[in-house]
Amino acid sequence: MSHYVGQLHGRSVGSQQIFNARSRSWFEASYPEGPHKLEHNLHAHPLLELEALAQLAQTLPAESVQVSPATPGHARRAGSTANIAETVRMIADAESWVALRNIEQDASYAALLQELLGELSEVIAAATGRIVTPTGAIFIASPDAVTRDFADSHHAMLLQLHGAMALEVTPPVDAERRGDAAERFAFTMQPGEAMFVPALAPHRAANGHGASVALAIAWQSAWSIEQGDARAFNAVMRKLGLTLRTPRRWPARHRVKALGGRMARALGLTA
Repeated sequence: MSHYVGQLHGRSVGSQQIFNARSRSWFEASYPEGPHKLEHNLHAHPLLELEALAQLAQTLPAESVQVSPATPGHARRAGSTANIAETVRMIADAESWVALRNIEQDASYAALLQELLGELSEVIAAATGRIVTPTGAIFIASPDAVTRDFADSHHAMLLQLHGAMALEVTPPVDAERRGDAAERFAFTMQPGEAMFVPALAPHRAANGHGASVALAIAWQSAWSIEQGDARAFNAVMRKLGLTLRTPRRWPARHRVKALGGRMARALGLTA
């Protein structure tokens, strides 16, 4: 770990809370199924300035650093991980999309993530159970970069730090309601704004005309793990020619299917 990064200790700016009272109230009212905006103060945090991130990129294991063209399918070769620090520093002109994953491998960033989730942990635990396997990533993108669609199995939050980003989120719904809820919600995030993305909610991001830096934090909960195990069980049953009902969304529970999914995984029938 670099000396520069290691001296910052992951404290929020001015020892203030990361989320203000209004944002914590929004989170409590919407978690875990409602995409919604929050406000944060991490855009001024020294650990999240471009130079600190360039140094972080050099210290992370190679498998935690990804460099891609700014636009999926673009023929231009993006910057390589061999000169990752320079790619980060020159991101405005690099025509690249850089992902620094599992930033909690660095003690200072681990402390920052712990502080961030600590402000929301009581609400999370009350709704979906305790926080499990929290992880963080930094996305550093050149102007006009676009990501593919994602639908992650975990709860997630994206915090805009520098530049602007347009985010489209499709709220998750039960299978029988999908025909009534296909509309995507579009949000434009500026520095100091964040977006909560529910588990399994399809979403995609597009940069503005300037470089962008965003922090993503994701976590599993007892409920999301149960959902994943139940869906894994359904997938195994489909291979056997049986079609089962898709697990219903929160607050429904699926303990029996989840147990079946864990047993199938133990037997090597599913990943």
